[in-house]
This record gives sequence, C-alpha cells and structure tokens, in this order.
Amino acid sequence: MDVNIAFGVGLGLFYGVAGYLNFLWAMRRSGASFMVIALGGMLLRMTIAFLLVALGVLLLDVQENPFFLAFVSTFVVALALEITAMHKGWGVKGEG
Repeated sequence: MDVNIAFGVGLGLFYGVAGYLNFLWAMRRSGASFMVIALGGMLLRMTIAFLLVALGVLLLDVQENPFFLAFVSTFVVALALEITAMHKGWGVKGEG
C-alpha cells in the first residue's frame, strides 16, 4: 500500500477510534462534565488531526491527492460509524 494512502487511512481511523472512546468516556458523566468531555475531546482530536496533517504535508513530503482522498474517505466512514454508535448507544451499559 502506498505510504500516502496508509497515512491518510491511519489518521482517519485514529480520529474515528478516538471519537468513539471519547463518546464512551463522556457517557459515564452527566451534565456539565459530559459537555466538557465531549466538546473538549472533539477540540483535542481536531487539533491533533490538524497538526498531523500539517506535519505530514509540510515535513514528510506527503503527496496531497492520495493522502487527502484516503483521509477524507476514512474520516467520513468513521464519522458515520461514530454517529451511529452514539444514537444506538453501542458500548454503553444497558444500551445497544
């Protein structure tokens, strides 16, 4: 597999798995703690993903087209699964 595609897929999977784990952690809290964990986790994921994309493109000489196509494709699938998990309560005690 091309390194550019592997980096894009890996970053997309990292974002999706981190989102699901953040969801599970937030679901164990209530009220304001839930919102802080949910929104703070999203901000942290977005920041890390942005920095990794910037480092990959600027420092590692990643070819943009295959990387972004792989990243966006994986990101969209992972995001759809994350939203489905939230709605169905996958992994939450007594749910799904």
